[in-house]
Parts: sequence; structure tokens; C-alpha cells
Amino acid sequence: MLIDCNFTLFKIYINTMKQLSILAFLSFLSLATFSCSNRDDDTSETVVEASRISGGPYIFCIGDGEPNFAVGLTIVTNGNGDDFTWIVTDENNGILEIPRTIPDTEAINFENSGTGNCKLWLFHFNNRPTNLQVDSNLFDDLSTEERTGLSNFIDVTRTGVDINTNTCPTL
Repeated sequence: MLIDCNFTLFKIYINTMKQLSILAFLSFLSLATFSCSNRDDDTSETVVEASRISGGPYIFCIGDGEPNFAVGLTIVTNGNGDDFTWIVTDENNGILEIPRTIPDTEAINFENSGTGNCKLWLFHFNNRPTNLQVDSNLFDDLSTEERTGLSNFIDVTRTGVDINTNTCPTL
């Protein structure tokens, strides 16, 4: 195991230590500040933690010709992981889209997506699961361990135009 110590006041090499008396060396150590890292541990992965997100409520009237965007998404508490992505699922957690950022997620127009409910998630991870893809199920794709990076979800409710009056219900 190799230990790499970076001294902030001095760097001492073996030949220098031979020239110092024990007392001088101990005096130096009392004044020096240093940090050590174990190079074998430098490859450890980041601990994955989920964010907490907020936004909405998002209740849209579908079929009225007006665009419906879920704007105002907020990350309330930052999660942790080497990378992250947003995930849009249907009410059964089937993956509909995997937008990369908040602006990408807020750019989704729900006007042509039909009625029903969907969920917006933020997912932190170290290594993106290879089976995380559109048209698969979020909870089938993620292991129990990977789910620790999954945030709370935000509901998006999509109601339809009343076919008798051609108007949107009061939302």
C-alpha cells in the first residue's frame, strides 16, 4: 500500500530526515500540517443519494390546442452521484422520456400526450444502468441499490377537453 503525504510547509525526503536530529524532526512535525491519502482508496465510488424535487401542481387540459409545459421545477435538496438525469414515467412507471436537464424536462409539451397521469423523477447514479430506456419499466430497470438515487416524484395530471362542450373542465 503506497501512502502519499503532501506536506504543506515542507517536503521531507529520506535523505533529509537522516540529516535532522530526532528533536529537530519532532519539532518540525509539531509545526507542519499535512494530509495523507491512501492511493488504493482513491478509486472509491461516490455514495449515491437522491434529491428532493418540487414543482406544480401540474394539471393540464389536453386537446385544447394550448401548450402544456411543466415549468418551475426545483431541486429542493441536492442529491449525490457521479451523474444524474430526469425521467418521465406514466402512472405505472413505464418510462416515456429521459430528458437530461431541468430545461429539457420543462420543454416537454404534454398537449399531445393524451389524458392520464405521469410522474417526473430526478435520478442520481454512478454508472448509468444500461437497461434504463424508454418503453421499459423504471422499477424493473433499477436494482434496489440503484433506487437510492431516485427522488420523490412530481405528478402531472392530463385531463381531456369535454367533447360535448369542446371546453376544458375547471381545473
